[in-house]
Amino acid sequence: MTDSETPGSAPGWYPDQTDPSRQRYFDGATWTDEYALVGGPTPVVGTPRKPPMRRGLKIGLGVGIAVALIAGALALVFRSQIEDLYAQIRGGSAKVIAEKCGEGTYKLLDNNNSISFSINESTSEEQFNFIRCVVEQAGIPSSVKFRLTNMGAAGWSAGAQEEEWDGWKMLFAYDRKDDQLNILLSKV
Repeated sequence: MTDSETPGSAPGWYPDQTDPSRQRYFDGATWTDEYALVGGPTPVVGTPRKPPMRRGLKIGLGVGIAVALIAGALALVFRSQIEDLYAQIRGGSAKVIAEKCGEGTYKLLDNNNSISFSINESTSEEQFNFIRCVVEQAGIPSSVKFRLTNMGAAGWSAGAQEEEWDGWKMLFAYDRKDDQLNILLSKV
């Protein structure tokens, strides 16, 4: 039977005119590319057979899905931990940050959302370490950290400078009278 010859409108398996050893499926409108051996088992009528998926492809697909699921789960766990840590550090008040940094001389202001400290030539190394810890816990950007750590009494000028980042604001103010740098770090 050729593609132009039709047995009628009934879907089903019909003898293949080009090869007497097989049958061909007619779907009621056109001939499909589905064939079955004469006398052999025929596929369910109207359901074209698909070639089976190769074993290697099945394994590869399974491994790929497993890796993607594990990677996604790990990403969620680590993201959650990172967000928690970020919230602990940046979400805390100035008081929380000061307590994490240990001993130091400071004043808490504005309902514990601001911390004030001063630096001068007699500031101890412990106080410098405390101040470094506080500003690092507040997530100080490297540009502000550079200015803060590279300032010395000779480099300070009268007046004030202000920096803002990630919900924090830092005000630097040099007091010539007392020859000291006053720093106010506030949660905004």
